[in-house]
Amino acid sequence: MKRGTEKLLKLKDHSNRWAVISTVCFIAGLLLYPLCGTLEKNSYDVRIRALGTLQNHPVSQHVVVVAIDEKNILAKKPFVFWYPDIGRFCRLMAGMGATAIGIDLIPVHSLEKKLGSGYLGSEISGPDKEGFSTLGKTLDQLLLGGIMEAASVSHIVQGVSGSVTPFYYDLLAFMENVTPASLRLQSDEDSILRSHAGRYDKEMLSFPAELIKVSGHKVQFPKELLINFTLLSSIPVLDFEDVTAGKTDPALFKNRIVILGVSGTNDDVHETSVGTRDGMLIHATAIETLLSGKIPVYSQTPVSLLVLALLCICSFPLSTSHSPLRSFLSLTALSVVYAGVTFAFFSQGIVIPLFPHISVPLIMFCVIYPYRYVIEERGKRKLYQAFSYYVSSGVIDRLITNDADQLMKGERHNVCIMFLDIRGFTALSEKHESESIVSMLNIFFEQVTETIQKHGGFVNKFIGDGMLAFFTPGDKYVDDAIESSMEICRLTARLNSSGILTQHIGDDALAIGIGLHAGNVILGNIGSKLKMDFTVIGRAVNAASRIESLTKEYSRSILVSSEIMSMSRRGYTFEPLGTAHVKGIAGGVEIFGVE
Repeated sequence: MKRGTEKLLKLKDHSNRWAVISTVCFIAGLLLYPLCGTLEKNSYDVRIRALGTLQNHPVSQHVVVVAIDEKNILAKKPFVFWYPDIGRFCRLMAGMGATAIGIDLIPVHSLEKKLGSGYLGSEISGPDKEGFSTLGKTLDQLLLGGIMEAASVSHIVQGVSGSVTPFYYDLLAFMENVTPASLRLQSDEDSILRSHAGRYDKEMLSFPAELIKVSGHKVQFPKELLINFTLLSSIPVLDFEDVTAGKTDPALFKNRIVILGVSGTNDDVHETSVGTRDGMLIHATAIETLLSGKIPVYSQTPVSLLVLALLCICSFPLSTSHSPLRSFLSLTALSVVYAGVTFAFFSQGIVIPLFPHISVPLIMFCVIYPYRYVIEERGKRKLYQAFSYYVSSGVIDRLITNDADQLMKGERHNVCIMFLDIRGFTALSEKHESESIVSMLNIFFEQVTETIQKHGGFVNKFIGDGMLAFFTPGDKYVDDAIESSMEICRLTARLNSSGILTQHIGDDALAIGIGLHAGNVILGNIGSKLKMDFTVIGRAVNAASRIESLTKEYSRSILVSSEIMSMSRRGYTFEPLGTAHVKGIAGGVEIFGVE
């Protein structure tokens, strides 16, 4: 009952620490939210680029871009003289079944006015000013006529940019199926464009929103659309001259939105998640994002907070159950796994924040490690200071399964117990001076202690002419105890034959008995406030003592229990000696000699 209560109190204490530290890390994560905005946006860009290299989207069935190469056009004739070609293009697209035609360029100048005023007189020969005006009017009409004719079959969306409008802007209100839309694009605070609004101006929708609306799609353009730039490569981009020359397949335009724009101009390029891109391609990608249904969506705030809390919960055991280095590596691995999980969700269109979440394991490490060093490691340091003379730090580390303070109070462990006793010690004590006996014991036990420590054992105490030691669980701790016992027998023989002990005990020889048994014991400090002793107690200790006491009766230097025999893996030869009936062990104990 008492043991169960202690376990409950220990569990409660551990739970309290877990709750406090996890809460601290959670609050730290919340405080980092405003500071991680730029990092999160950059991580979004990285994931978009990475996903773009991994995914291969089919050709868009919703939108086509026709690009006018500004450099090639200007090399042939001024842009204004391409008006008739643009009008012819609109008629051509309507005839090929385009659901909507978006004009992502703004014919600002009326050629009738410009030519009539002599603005372009230097480019056209002839003194007849009225002839220039007539020519300009004809070119304007060819553009407007093409737009109006196309509008009778399809729908035209004319792009405008704030106060920059086409020369026929006032006529749009009287043109059937021709509507203006805003070409405006707005970047984030870091000058990177990642989203597209459904409306920037009160008077009109954004360019892609209007195109989707008039093309007959029932999809509502959201207030803010996160653009999936991985779809950029799926959008066909055709050359304007090839299209007007009939070099492209008409099927490419049927039932699709067609956007006409100018490429190679510095006036309409924007920095995006995937680099610098023309405005017309950004509009097209926004349309494809919405119509394909592959819309990146940020997880809602409650979900994000839940993920943050789960990371705190997962980080705690990883930061407390290992050494600092292993904890750091485990927490780093957790961050890597989290990054992989967010990328997997990202590939499905769910954007789970990478920051500050990915930093939570590091925050946990920074919180836990000082705590462990100041509070928990203090107990370890006490043990190291108390037992470093008798046992290596590796043995202490194996003993401390939870925390040092708990071990000092008392904790259950499975160990291999060794009892050693010098036979005939009473006779030796009566025959020789006490000082000689003490010197002999010091020489003997010094070498015995070194032997036990070399094999990973812990010399717990010396009891007159006897000794109690134990070996903590490891890969081969039982075999280590057996090998240590055999080596002690050999060093005893060497001491007897070398004459080292002669000056202390004359011609008398040392004889020893060793008993080994494995079982569950309680390790801890036992005693009073005035005198404490770190020791082992339990039935397994009594059994080892009883087995050692049988060595003289059986004329054996080493006796072991059946538990030791069954746990040995090294291939020793065990000689069964039967069941010995000893005090305190019901049914006796089965013993074996070992060679």
